[in-house]
Amino acid sequence: MSFQRQLRIAEIEVNAAPTDERIVGIFRYESEPQKGKRGSTIVLIAEIASTLYVYEQLLDVINDAIERLRPLISAVDADPMARFEKLVQGLNQTVATFVSQEPSPIAWNRVNLFLLEVQEEHVCLTGLGRLSNLFLQRQPDGTTRVFDLFGSLEQPAEVNQEKIFSGLIFGELKTGDALFAGTQNFERLRQELEIVPHLKTLPPVTAALDIQQALETLRIPDDFGAVILAQVELTEPVAQTVRPPLTEVLKEKSTTSVERMYAEEKTAEAMLQPAMTPLPELKKRSQAALREQVSTLGETLKGLPARAKALFTRPQSDHDPITLAGLRTMNAGHGSFLTRKHKLAIIAGVSVLVLCIGGTVWYRYAQRKNAEQLAWNNAYDQAMEQKSRAEASLVYGDDEGAQRLVQQADGILRSLDSSNEKRAESRKTLETALVSVRAKLRKEQRIDQPRSLVTLPAEAGDATLSLLGSAEGKVYTFDAKNKQFIITEAATNVVKRVDWTDGSVPVAIMTDKTGALILTQEKKAFRLDPLKATVTTVAYDSAQNQSIANATVYAKRVYLLDPAGNMIWRHNLGASIGPGTAYLKQTSTSLQGATSLSIDSNVYVGFSNGQIVRYLSGAQETWAPTPIDPPLANVASLWTAPESDRLVIADQVGKRVVILRKDGKHVSQITSSAFKGPSAVTVDVALKQIFVTDGGSVYAFDLP
Repeated sequence: MSFQRQLRIAEIEVNAAPTDERIVGIFRYESEPQKGKRGSTIVLIAEIASTLYVYEQLLDVINDAIERLRPLISAVDADPMARFEKLVQGLNQTVATFVSQEPSPIAWNRVNLFLLEVQEEHVCLTGLGRLSNLFLQRQPDGTTRVFDLFGSLEQPAEVNQEKIFSGLIFGELKTGDALFAGTQNFERLRQELEIVPHLKTLPPVTAALDIQQALETLRIPDDFGAVILAQVELTEPVAQTVRPPLTEVLKEKSTTSVERMYAEEKTAEAMLQPAMTPLPELKKRSQAALREQVSTLGETLKGLPARAKALFTRPQSDHDPITLAGLRTMNAGHGSFLTRKHKLAIIAGVSVLVLCIGGTVWYRYAQRKNAEQLAWNNAYDQAMEQKSRAEASLVYGDDEGAQRLVQQADGILRSLDSSNEKRAESRKTLETALVSVRAKLRKEQRIDQPRSLVTLPAEAGDATLSLLGSAEGKVYTFDAKNKQFIITEAATNVVKRVDWTDGSVPVAIMTDKTGALILTQEKKAFRLDPLKATVTTVAYDSAQNQSIANATVYAKRVYLLDPAGNMIWRHNLGASIGPGTAYLKQTSTSLQGATSLSIDSNVYVGFSNGQIVRYLSGAQETWAPTPIDPPLANVASLWTAPESDRLVIADQVGKRVVILRKDGKHVSQITSSAFKGPSAVTVDVALKQIFVTDGGSVYAFDLP
């Protein structure tokens, strides 16, 4: 028996996420054989925690580069390590060119890319980020050791955009070895899916099918992708000639034919004998039956005259009048029908009838009650099942699905009565469980004693602070009553005040490393220098806009919200603020109620009715946050930044601060007894602190 080694590759793909939150992909490239050797196999595994167009372009660029470089490098007669280094060098150059020409920034902490090349026993690896992986290496004694192969890859703390694939690993994938690589959500299900036992005991394709079926059975609302690579040993059995068994030829005896004829004669005689020779006993029974029929016919003929005479003769009563009169005087009992026996029979019949009617009524009543209880139990069990499914959805981050399941359970709860003590107790248990799930859905953080950075003195009365910005550890706010800008060091609470001498009303503040840029209601611009404690005028071409509700700076441009003009204006920012150009190109939402805006690669606009709209390249997107309990009542202020995946909202009417992810998922909501109505919010990403203006105070909270 001879042996042959072969690389087997199997893929696992489950698409069950209700919304597109990530980009998950597995790309495989096969090379043609070169000089009698098998071609190499390249596998690219990608998991990106965003669906922005720039990340799709990044994958397209890498895919095109591999398709272009693969045939050129495979034709080079060199060892696999040298060829792979050439491939990685070409990919790094292609990605660097793409990043330098792409205006949209790439958050590399969201990108997980790993590239594998396998040829015969050689395996080469490079990558960026982190993926779930298991490398099973067969030992000489037949046992298997498990390694974290991707974790051995050296990666810098910060990604170098000129060389995103900086580390390389070269090794061997020998016969019996297997490599599993997939998305990060496999990590928490490694034990439940029994990935290692499957890889140890089953062929790669069978193991992949079993793992995929187990995932589909669990019905997890998420996308999964993985690949299994294994070197397997194929056996080629040697053909063997199988000789048929020798049959022994028996010679017939000389009397065999005579014996066979005698047996056939006996068989024919047994079959034909009943027809040829009737049974003697049957003959006797037939003769006796005939004699009996003849005797019966004679008796009938003898009685015919007597029967004819009786038909034409009037019958006479056997009771003469004297006998009847004697019987009447004796009261023989035939004068009354209701005898004792008859009465007992009637009473027994009536009793049986009453019992039957009562039993029927009771049976139907019991049936109706049992059916009603069964329906109540089924409804209760269904509501409890919806509650359990909602808790499972919360574990896997499907807040929208959990909200829907809780609403269904609430509807069932309202239909359940509490007509007896047991039902009332069960209903109370269900109600308590749903309250607990709703509390988890709200994700509320109650902080009744927040840290205060700034608080106006008591003699200020009802005076409030307005505007809020932060940069370089400093927090900026405006005291309208005293006409001062207050600058506070977030770490030490050291306060500096800068007088506001202009008669205009500040409506927007934009902070950076050097200070703050201020816009006023009268369409003026000023620069605030915290070191010199000065406010200087900045030239501002405001001919296009009709009003200023809010403004922010992104990529050396000022984005200005103009509700009266129903437009977002974009101004170039330098020593002065240049003329505005219209940013919006396509929108179905009026900006009349808009209150605030914030920007990363997208522009987010908040409205006074609690609505949030997102734009990309001037066009409105079909984006909305998941439902929040209670719903957003007002967006007084909005914050986000390119380096953060959070969206922070000040709900002035709801007296809370809501934190969302940029894909719309609810993260947390902060409430406090100190809140009267948060009016402005900002975040210091480096300090991981949220700053909130509420009345005459500025509070600090940890960023969830």
